[in-house]
Amino acid sequence: MTEENIKKIVLNNLSKYDTSGDGTLDQRELAKFFEDVLKRRPSDAAKYKPMDLAKNFIRMVDLNGD
Repeated sequence: MTEENIKKIVLNNLSKYDTSGDGTLDQRELAKFFEDVLKRRPSDAAKYKPMDLAKNFIRMVDLNGD
């Protein structure tokens, strides 16, 4: 899965994971998203932690820190 594919999935599912309703995904909300993705990919679930994926993803795409 490429970074661009992940971005599309996140944007398409923003409202489902934006539990605070602020129009953005914070680290905790994004970790829940990755947790759900990993449930669909059991072979990857043992290799990755949702919170680590969320931290790395935010670091990659949040260029201005907002």
